[in-house]
Amino acid sequence: MLKGTPEQEELTKQLVSVAEQNIALIDETIDFAGSERATQIVSKEGAANLLQHAKDIKAEGAEFCDCDACVAAKYYRFESRNCIIKINQIVRLKIYLILNR
Repeated sequence: MLKGTPEQEELTKQLVSVAEQNIALIDETIDFAGSERATQIVSKEGAANLLQHAKDIKAEGAEFCDCDACVAAKYYRFESRNCIIKINQIVRLKIYLILNR
């Protein structure tokens, strides 16, 4: 397995931190969905649908929002180091292939 540079290691830590800061708790999602701001962004119907969905998944035990952005942030929070290493390997392989045509 390739090990990242110190700079890549630091960037990975920053990515994890940003991901952790951007995962919405389900109660935050419910608060947002019930707000005027949500109505402005996703329409009255969209906000109502989001609010109902958030309440439904909370009743099922969800602690976090399940939108694509929050799911991705949770994934990167737990898997970012492995993802960065894999991306780094792919980039190095592509560079190698380009240079050795």
